[in-house]
Amino acid sequence: MNHNKCTGAHTFGRVQCGVITNRLHNFTGNNGQSDPSIEPKFLRTLRRKCPQGRSLTARVNLDPTSPDSFDNDYFKNLQNNRGVIESDQILFSSKGAPTVSLVNRFAKSQQSEKVLNDVVEVEMVSCSTYTRLCFAAVQHKNTGV
Repeated sequence: MNHNKCTGAHTFGRVQCGVITNRLHNFTGNNGQSDPSIEPKFLRTLRRKCPQGRSLTARVNLDPTSPDSFDNDYFKNLQNNRGVIESDQILFSSKGAPTVSLVNRFAKSQQSEKVLNDVVEVEMVSCSTYTRLCFAAVQHKNTGV
């Protein structure tokens, strides 16, 4: 299982504010401001849902357009700088990265055969198990462990 497949599963689900709070209120390399790659209106929405100094366990939809559906809106959101998690947005925002063409392809088609094949490959695992597998795959890729 590779990282791109894991990230594509973010088309449904939620994330705790603690995962994104630094991106919203104290982004590294931006003098304590927000991540400049976030579309401004979407940033305001996220900040309302995850206000600074409040509960880090509140949850935000990973795909605010259609949070409970497996569709291509997640990829369209990335194209519009509306990725909730930084590692998701990087898939589209990294100039020249091979993932940019994948995001574009998945955003174009609701019935992308590749997306459907990836879902079948994931099989039926719980979200927490799936998350652990994704992080393990990324860690292995980055560290060889």
